Amino acid sequence: MSDMCCPLRPLTACAVVAVLSPGLLGAGMPTLTGITTDLPGGPFTITINALSADGSTVVGTATQTIFQTQEAFRWTQATGMIGLGDLPGGPVFSEAFAVSDDGSVVVGDSNSGGAIEAFRWTQATGMVGIGFLPGGNISKPWGVSGDGSVIVGESLSTLTNPGSQAFRWTQATGMVGLGTLSSPGTPTSSAQAISSDGTVIVGFSTLFSSVEAFQWTAGAGMVGMGDLPTGAIASKALAVSSDGSIIVGSGNSAPGDEAFRWTSLTGMVPLGDLPGGNAISRAQVVSGDGSVVLGFATALSGGKPFLWTADRQMRSLEDMLVQDFGFDLGGWQILGAIDISADGLTILGGGINPAGVNQPFLLVLPPPTPVVACPGDADGSGVVNFSDITTVLGNWLNVCP
Repeated sequence: MSDMCCPLRPLTACAVVAVLSPGLLGAGMPTLTGITTDLPGGPFTITINALSADGSTVVGTATQTIFQTQEAFRWTQATGMIGLGDLPGGPVFSEAFAVSDDGSVVVGDSNSGGAIEAFRWTQATGMVGIGFLPGGNISKPWGVSGDGSVIVGESLSTLTNPGSQAFRWTQATGMVGLGTLSSPGTPTSSAQAISSDGTVIVGFSTLFSSVEAFQWTAGAGMVGMGDLPTGAIASKALAVSSDGSIIVGSGNSAPGDEAFRWTSLTGMVPLGDLPGGNAISRAQVVSGDGSVVLGFATALSGGKPFLWTADRQMRSLEDMLVQDFGFDLGGWQILGAIDISADGLTILGGGINPAGVNQPFLLVLPPPTPVVACPGDADGSGVVNFSDITTVLGNWLNVCP
């Protein structure tokens, strides 16, 4: 008699091993919590721009409704909404665009002596300007690495005058231009995001009416990613997974602008569109492992935020909550989905709350459902028996993909 788990006996159930299947959403109940906009001196109009990878920190811009002054803010459940101030030398104006994985580093731009300058903020240093590319007086940071040490974005420069050039900034190197995909003419480029590990930068570069997505690494420099099949070159890379292996954005396909998901093995794969509408979709952010994509698409009832996973494909976020989870929105109307945590379970969005007021929210999805793995269960029956031997023998010479 074999002493291995589950000897070959008919109808003997195997011990199970619980594993998490990437991209699968759980069967529990989501929660939706409104974010209180509680800066002093209101009323304010709130623009939300980013969520930290751990789901703890929201950053954005608060616009004073009467005087139209703008101030970058950082929000956590513990602290509420806190203004980050401004760079010296200009009127009250600052915006926050991105945040490090743990929420401790915030990047944005601010008025600095009449110029608009990118900044890096921490609790210890406050808001510190990071400068411009040569000849520039406007710089905007769109992304930051997981540890907050590398910032990417775009800056006016003499190379791309009157346009902008993508940049990469570190404390050691300062702001360094990444170039463009094309020259002559008046080419421009913009770095939109950086992988958490800081190795891969993505964005787009333009020349006249052509726009092409790019990825940048220290070894290869800026490399064009092409576009979706049957479309003219008009692609943009907007987000990247934690290790840089999966990139999402929008491209030009036969139906129209369409969301894509890219890997080195598959290339640029279209993600489709929501039913109805004008065949327009755009992938804006992606989870840390690349299994969950968040974006915006047109549907029969108008533009809607979508969530894509391999098992569910593209679904309206609102429809998925109601139809798949049986979730009661409680009077909320979801208008936008802005960012997603690294685990793909916390979504930063905005909508109209039950009182009829625009309000940002955090939506937390249930964790992935455990999938039972049974060693030796070749036919997937849940037991190890003689049928598993015949299944293995029948597939003996098959070549796996």
